[in-house]
Amino acid sequence: NADPHPGNILIRAGIEDGLRKGEDGGFTLSILDWGLAKRLPTTKRIAFCQMVHASATFDFGLLLDAFHTIGLKLKRENVAEDLEGIRFLLRDMVPTSIARNRIKAKMETDKSRMDSKKK
Repeated sequence: NADPHPGNILIRAGIEDGLRKGEDGGFTLSILDWGLAKRLPTTKRIAFCQMVHASATFDFGLLLDAFHTIGLKLKRENVAEDLEGIRFLLRDMVPTSIARNRIKAKMETDKSRMDSKKK
């Protein structure tokens, strides 16, 4: 799914759909908004999971490995900014007022960063 924000990814506990059921009842990952979706080969699916894990654990090396496996090539080399961007993209759902404040803070940080690069 090319639009993996928290509103489009749901995790449901203990779902049995007749096809798959974890030993303990498991979980079902539900992805919404299939307008931009593609089936990935196993290596790229694992790399995407590594990218998500790397962003959650601040593992810069794993993030770079995941980028390489996925085939993502950036024209810059600032892993901290990349990690920050992925963490923002995959952020938890929160009440609207908190989300707005976070977005405003990120926009201000990004603007300051861009302004400092212009100098």
